[in-house]
Amino acid sequence: MLLAAEFKFEPAHSRPDLLSHKFPVIGWGDPLKDIARIREFVTSGKARVAYAVLIDEGRFFRVREAHPDSEWIDWDARTPDGQAVSIPWARWPRVDQD
Repeated sequence: MLLAAEFKFEPAHSRPDLLSHKFPVIGWGDPLKDIARIREFVTSGKARVAYAVLIDEGRFFRVREAHPDSEWIDWDARTPDGQAVSIPWARWPRVDQD
C-alpha cells in the first residue's frame, strides 16, 4: 500500500440539523491514537506514507495546541452562512524525515 489515512470529523456545534447533546462527537485524544496508528502503518511496512486528519468544522478544538508531530491548517468560511474549518493533520514519515 502506498498511502494510508485516518480521518475524523467534528461537526460544527452550531448546526441546527444535529442534536446538541451529541457534542462533542470525538474526543481530543482520538487524533493521538490516529497519529500512533499512522506511525505503525509506516514502520511495519504496510504503507509508505500515512496521514491523520481531523476536520474540525466550526473550530471547536482550535483553541488547543496541535498534537505532537501535527499542525493546524485554518480555512475561513466561503459563504456568509458557512462554517470556518480548522484541520489538525499529521504525516508519517514527517516531511523532514523523507
